[in-house]
Amino acid sequence: MRSASLAGALALTLGLLTGCDPDPLPCELTAVLQSPQSGAVLAVNGCSGELSVGDETDPIAHLAPTPVRSSLAWAVDDITPEMRQGRYQFHGTFGAWQGAGDGAFDGDSRWAAADGSMGLRWEPGPLGTLRLRVTGPEDADRVSVGFACDDGARYFGLGARPDGTDHTGTTSLLATAEQGIGQADYGLDEINVLEGRTGDSYYPVPWLLRDDGVGLLAEGTPIVGVDACDDRSNPANPLEVRISA
Repeated sequence: MRSASLAGALALTLGLLTGCDPDPLPCELTAVLQSPQSGAVLAVNGCSGELSVGDETDPIAHLAPTPVRSSLAWAVDDITPEMRQGRYQFHGTFGAWQGAGDGAFDGDSRWAAADGSMGLRWEPGPLGTLRLRVTGPEDADRVSVGFACDDGARYFGLGARPDGTDHTGTTSLLATAEQGIGQADYGLDEINVLEGRTGDSYYPVPWLLRDDGVGLLAEGTPIVGVDACDDRSNPANPLEVRISA
């Protein structure tokens, strides 16, 4: 699950099109892009790389920074994927997440970690969306973007899902797979000849929609993991999109 160039792209369905000059106080959430359509504002903390989406009066009105760790993270895995019976089986160990750490603005459309481990670039996306391009170290196998969970929100989408339409409180792995005859919960390192793994889908779509109209889309063809606030007993648990290469 590794490539020489690791670049995840994340698009939010908030039409953010107009550039904003970085604030002279980079260690606060700083408006960097605003939508002339909805007025929504993307903000970045120039020191920590934390992300939020809000409006002109409240920078966290739509999506607040995750309180768990850095909004941006990467991981190195010791994983060998195998396709058996039309399903993925993963052998090995997934590495721990490493936060991006401190960094700084690099021009008016990019943020970079001080140690060079991660980079973030923002630009207008299609149909009025905001596109975030996230890069990790050359040896990284996964990158992630996280926001705080909105208590009481519901999460839908993710394409054709045999396990239902409301994915609130779940973690989903999005990769085209044989759905099987029935589905059951079993580990990523296991395989069942007949039953699919819960959530296996012929047509997954890395598109998560919150019930207030905020959406997250992972672009490209990598395997994507989506954590839709899977631990409701822990308010610090993040809403997270993970991209593997």
